[in-house]
Amino acid sequence: MTKLPPHPANRAATVYAVLGGLSALVAVAGVSGGSLAAIPGAFVMLGMSALFFWLGRYFKTSIRVVQINNLAYDLMTRGNLEQADAMLAPVAAGLTRGSPARAVDIQRGLIALHRGDPAAAIGLLTRALGARKALLTRRHEETQIPGAHALRAVAHAMLGTEAEAEADARAAESAVTRTPDTVARAMLARGILHARADRREALVETLRGLRTFKESLTPRERALVRAFERMTRSEKRSVYREPAPVVEERSAAGLAAWVEKIAPQAASFVIDAAPAGEPEPWNERPTAEGAARLARTRRDAQKAIPHARAGGGSVVALWLILIVMFLAIWQFLSPSGDPVGAPVDAGGDSLLDTLLGVAPPVIALLFAVAVARGLRAGTKEEATLRQISLLAAAGGTAEAITLARAAARTKLGAQAAAAQLVLAQLLEKRGEFHAAAVEAQAGITRANARGVKVAVSDILLPELIAARAFSLAADGELEESIAETNDLVESYPAFPYRARALLRIRIAQSLARRDFAAAAVLARTRTPELPIAVRDEVLCDLLVLWSEGRSGGDPGATAEEERARLIAALEDDRELAAWVDALAPGLGADVARKVRLAVEPDAESDDEPAVPGGLASMKV
Repeated sequence: MTKLPPHPANRAATVYAVLGGLSALVAVAGVSGGSLAAIPGAFVMLGMSALFFWLGRYFKTSIRVVQINNLAYDLMTRGNLEQADAMLAPVAAGLTRGSPARAVDIQRGLIALHRGDPAAAIGLLTRALGARKALLTRRHEETQIPGAHALRAVAHAMLGTEAEAEADARAAESAVTRTPDTVARAMLARGILHARADRREALVETLRGLRTFKESLTPRERALVRAFERMTRSEKRSVYREPAPVVEERSAAGLAAWVEKIAPQAASFVIDAAPAGEPEPWNERPTAEGAARLARTRRDAQKAIPHARAGGGSVVALWLILIVMFLAIWQFLSPSGDPVGAPVDAGGDSLLDTLLGVAPPVIALLFAVAVARGLRAGTKEEATLRQISLLAAAGGTAEAITLARAAARTKLGAQAAAAQLVLAQLLEKRGEFHAAAVEAQAGITRANARGVKVAVSDILLPELIAARAFSLAADGELEESIAETNDLVESYPAFPYRARALLRIRIAQSLARRDFAAAAVLARTRTPELPIAVRDEVLCDLLVLWSEGRSGGDPGATAEEERARLIAALEDDRELAAWVDALAPGLGADVARKVRLAVEPDAESDDEPAVPGGLASMKV
């Protein structure tokens, strides 16, 4: 059995169990008291007792599934596909409904796709789509379903079953709850179909649309898109109508072998580079100054931002007060020496009996109203965040930032923290690292609020900490970044995006020390499954090429083609170029200069120092 780390929601499960027990005790006392006025309240308390016991059990079970799913995802992103699937298989066998069941099957479907087994993926994703919805997770499942359709569209496209792939793609991209990765995968499925059927013009058109949403694909999927792009630029007699070369045995688990299973025509256009092992485990301890700065920042943010409202929490507290009041009054009404709940004269205290009968239904109604209002408000805020992510994916960064700032003003703690994470990520993408760190800290403060942390400690809170640690390093605040990273590693061992977060944070910290060589070593460890953004992928590719250029050997045609591609990407996207130059001054210009050397023999000598910055002057 997988050993799981402690989780804050375990305390919530315990609280619900205690409330259930106390409510049952009060119900028994009310029924046995002999007063007719108190009996309605006693039955309400009995119903609430059953509800609290069920919630406690549900939390306990769901926490375990979520943690296992997160740990398996971390394994998958590090390339350990078989180990991740082996961890999920026994969990999936016992699940039939709700968000956890869908999440496990969707992740296993993604693993099957990465293994190049579309038939298995279709079976798992069909099961995910057929799972019954659960009351408490219905809202989240509405987001999961389009994602499962998009993945199944890709799997059908890999098998060449066009009608089924198109149906799933339409279901994914037309859903109200679609996300950028859902839209991107629907497009990718069509691209695969066009490539397999030799429809060059249709493929070119699909690839043109995918440029906007490429950010939302995984590096493995982006490698497939790049292979399609190279294929469409080839001569008309090209491998479109020629068999792809046989993939050598040493590359059987690589990207080229995977692409050959999807679209054999594109396999020869894949630039395949295996990861150079896993990075060393994090073992850097924060300095006293760094720890002190982090503690001071946390305190200052706590004073500046009031606790956010957690829907239903105050009503739960009121329910607990009611239980204590009920028991106290019942003890007071009992004759001296009689046990609690012994029959008493109902004639003298009818007002108190009436209160005990009326108060539980009223507070139960308040509880239901608070939960319903919280769900409705949460649904609205989540729809806003989806709109922001779609807008940002389509290139409307400025408008997305404006909407994210407005969304962060909500009184709902979890939604406010989520909006501030989106805002921090958008600001970081624009190179505004200090502002990004400020927003991430505001989100951390809201996520740590009482009643909120339980719901966000799996992904949202560690994502905020990771975003802040990266932005601090990029802004030159190295010591506090190390302290923040240490908190991430020690406090959130089941964080599913742990590998991605540590890779980009450690690269940023190495670059803050101007240690390009160490950053290049880290860049080589990434796997195709690691869900890094396009800007991180470009930075890693530049670092690898810079490192190879320093070795002095013959770079080869493939490396020169990669250099040309990366520099063209920097010239086409000024925001990306500025981001790279802010993190690694001179890196892009140095790589560009080596491209000019290969293309223009009379260009400047390779012995000259790298051009500092000046990305706007680069020409390939």
